[in-house]
Parts: sequence; C-alpha cells; structure tokens
Amino acid sequence: MAIQCQKIQFIKDDGNWHIVIKNLDEKSISEINSRVDIAHHGRGQVVDNGEFKSKEILIQGLDEELAKQFSLEIIKGRYPIGEN
Repeated sequence: MAIQCQKIQFIKDDGNWHIVIKNLDEKSISEINSRVDIAHHGRGQVVDNGEFKSKEILIQGLDEELAKQFSLEIIKGRYPIGEN
C-alpha cells in the first residue's frame, strides 16, 4: 500500500514516467509483461547512428505497442508479423 501511495503521489507531482532496461533475457521480459502494475510495455532497439541534412540522428526500431505510446504511426507499410 505504501508503494502504491508513493507511486500515485510521484505521478501527481512529476507526471507519468518511463524506464529503459537493457540486455534482458526472455524470462525477465516475460515477468515484466505479466505484471499488473505496468500499464504499457514494449521493445525497442537502437539500430544505428547516422546523419541527415548535416544533423546527427539515432535510428531506432520499436514494436507496435511502444510506438503507440510515443504517438508514432506507420504512414506506409506495416509492422512485421513474424520474427524474420
């Protein structure tokens, strides 16, 4: 109950929040996905660094769930339907 109260107060004071966890194995990902106190989750991957119009860019890949959380949408094409 104390953790829940702290979380509610934190969100009221500072807004909602996100975390990034790197190098997780499938078991840990499954455990996170099954938690009832995590409203949204998704996977992302940094693909490469690059340059566009003389500006440095970071090229990333996101799954559909994570893209929705960042209000990103596909304009052309579709999300992958299989691992390959």
